[in-house]
Amino acid sequence: MLMKGEKNYMKILKIEKELGWFSIDGVNYNTIEKISKEDIFEIIKKVLDDEVEVDNVTEQNDIKMPAQKIIYEKIYEKIVALNESKSEIMERNNKEFAEAFEKYKLES
Repeated sequence: MLMKGEKNYMKILKIEKELGWFSIDGVNYNTIEKISKEDIFEIIKKVLDDEVEVDNVTEQNDIKMPAQKIIYEKIYEKIVALNESKSEIMERNNKEFAEAFEKYKLES
């Protein structure tokens, strides 16, 4: 996961004009309180499949609306945690797939 300013990867979370924004395509942004369950699933897929960029909440880069700030910070924390465990998740999935493939290959 890349934080602000490192490279130009798709930005899925940004802070602009003291508001929190999210995007599932890196082009169209909606305010964070409008995020849906489907949007969250798309963001999870992006984090697992690609490198993404997110803005962190700081004193200089703050969200003024309390509800927006809470939602943004929680989603940000989950994205960071998911990204940190991404390789472990992918390894486990690949191992489980390989085991299932071998099992069903032997049964054929």
